[in-house]
Amino acid sequence: MSDLILNELTEVIARPKFQSRMRSLDIMIEDLIDIVHELSKSCIPDAVDVPELRDPDDAVIIGTAIAAKVEVIVSGDLDLLVLKEFGNIPILSLTDFLNQYLS
Repeated sequence: MSDLILNELTEVIARPKFQSRMRSLDIMIEDLIDIVHELSKSCIPDAVDVPELRDPDDAVIIGTAIAAKVEVIVSGDLDLLVLKEFGNIPILSLTDFLNQYLS
C-alpha cells in the first residue's frame, strides 16, 4: 500500500454510490481505512514508465506493486486489466484471482 493509493481509496469510497452500500453494512469510511491500514504494509511507489497504460494515474498502482514485490495485482480497473501483466506481475480481476489462487 502507498499513501497515494490509500488517499484514492478514501476518495472513492466516499462517493455516493459506495456510501449507501457502506451504510447498509454499518461501516464508516474511517473504520474501513483503519482496517486497510492495519492489514497493509506501506511503501513508496517506484517510478514506472507504462506508455500502454490508458490512465497514466494508474501508474502508481504498478509502481507500488513493484516496490512491494507483490505476486499479483488484483483490480476491477479496466485500464489496468487490459495490460494483463506488467514486469512479470499478473494483473487479475477478483474473479480470476480467486479461480487461479484459491480453487
